[in-house]
Amino acid sequence: MLTALTKARHLGAREVFLETASILERAVRLYQNMGFSEIPHPEGKSVFPVQICI
Repeated sequence: MLTALTKARHLGAREVFLETASILERAVRLYQNMGFSEIPHPEGKSVFPVQICI
């Protein structure tokens, strides 16, 4: 994941969207510890109940 985020920054990405399921509580905490935060889905709807972004 860190390699992908570094590459995205290197390519000029200003945002990275990550979808996950809220049932994956440990994963959600890991993503939050990496700087992601919960936001509404950029397209208004997702099949997953949690959206986080950095």
